[in-house]
Amino acid sequence: MKLTASIRFFASGLLLASTVVGCTPAASSPGGGRAAPATVPPDDITERLGDQHVPPAQEGASVLQSSGQPTQEVVAAYVTDVVQDADRLWTDFFTRQMNLREPLVSYVVITPEQQPIRSKCPAPGGGPLDIAHDTPNAYYCSADERSPGYLGTIYLPVTTMQKMWTGKVLGNISKRGGDFAAAIVTAHEFGHHVVDELHAQYSERDQVAYGRPAGKWTELIADCMAGVWATHAYHSGYLTAEKL
Repeated sequence: MKLTASIRFFASGLLLASTVVGCTPAASSPGGGRAAPATVPPDDITERLGDQHVPPAQEGASVLQSSGQPTQEVVAAYVTDVVQDADRLWTDFFTRQMNLREPLVSYVVITPEQQPIRSKCPAPGGGPLDIAHDTPNAYYCSADERSPGYLGTIYLPVTTMQKMWTGKVLGNISKRGGDFAAAIVTAHEFGHHVVDELHAQYSERDQVAYGRPAGKWTELIADCMAGVWATHAYHSGYLTAEKL
């Protein structure tokens, strides 16, 4: 997973987000969800690239290099690799550093062959949220359980993610294309789950109804969690400044 282009993303402070403590707003606590059952019948491509859960993290896993033409299969494999790399990072943090449970999460890479998936979470403007391969955003829903025991689901529309290689990022045009935008969007959605898990596990452990982030903090904390992952990727040598 060689992440290319746009290292200037770090200039705005991603490298400073090296600890989770720095991601929490003053006088506020992270917000939450946890784990339990539900599956969807897979077709051939969905079985390979669609509804999945993140397996227990393993040390020393190889990383995918995003090079050549960003076909949808390459993009799907790439964002999957980012999810799994983030899972290794956060599993280490939760289990080894904080003595908490692994933050189990489901994810779906939605391809053109799949029907739109309806989430239990509402759409941003209200009403039902139906996510297709070209829905112009990625999502996380703490109420969706696409794999039994993995509550919380990350949705990554493959066509939307593919456009990021050419600089079209969620309806905005970037000065430079590259795969890093897709990686950081994926890490941001995983970050929502990290916040959910911290809230759930600390509330359970301490028997306290901790508050949840609201308003701008919901997205800002997920941004910060994505920055933690990006810092890890940078120091792991996954980033290069080259253009695709």
